[in-house]
Amino acid sequence: MLRRLIVSAGAVLALAFASTSPAAAIVGGSAAAPGSAPYQVDIVAQGLFGWSHVCGGFLRDANTVVTAAHCVNDKAASELQVKYDGVDRTRLAQTRSVSGVLGHPDFNLLTMANDVALLKLTPAATENGSTVAFAPLTATAPTAGDVATVTGWGRTREDNTTLPTGLRTIRVPVTATADCEAAYSGLNLNFGGDEGGLLDGLDPGLDTTSMFCAGPADGGQGFCTGDSGGPAVVNGIVVGIVSWSRGCASAGSPGVYSSVAYFHDWLSQ
Repeated sequence: MLRRLIVSAGAVLALAFASTSPAAAIVGGSAAAPGSAPYQVDIVAQGLFGWSHVCGGFLRDANTVVTAAHCVNDKAASELQVKYDGVDRTRLAQTRSVSGVLGHPDFNLLTMANDVALLKLTPAATENGSTVAFAPLTATAPTAGDVATVTGWGRTREDNTTLPTGLRTIRVPVTATADCEAAYSGLNLNFGGDEGGLLDGLDPGLDTTSMFCAGPADGGQGFCTGDSGGPAVVNGIVVGIVSWSRGCASAGSPGVYSSVAYFHDWLSQ
């Protein structure tokens, strides 16, 4: 049977669907300690039943959050809020309105190309030296074997529709480019989304100049629905943005991340 592509529902539902399998509350992970990811934010959207978790993201500076474009595609700034400062998403200490949404001009929802976006905050965020900090962006792509720390409030299993309230974290190895390409080559991509569901018809295209893979070859650790837009961090510097994958932490299906190095100039504008 063909496995599902997972992408954050921010783009598709504008509610709380999120990451590829683009990550439940991080599959195969553990609870994140308070202050361990002070740049992490929770992006929520207004829907029929109030404000709901959509995706993750991270503070780039006092006025800007970085996330995945599919999380906020076709969303008005007034329909979004950013919450941060803490690990329990139901009790985050700070809430900011979104005054502007800037998706990459060449983002393609069907292929997931250029899956990056910026949110402008009002009022500005302030670092406090412990639980709130701005994330530095790498200008150099990660190399195979680098260990990336990924955080999010996504599903902990692909078949678990309940999102965790506590922030989760995993450490996953960056995949060699050739292995990443082999995992998502040829007929492997002809699975048509979720077979008739809201994601049916997505046809993501792997571009290893602007994307990279990370995750153990035998699966078991990775992101899932709800983790999209969150950061992948190596040695304290953000190297990737959770974008998409086939399933949640499935064997032979590493998570795919937008490369911060590739988009560094655009993200730093």
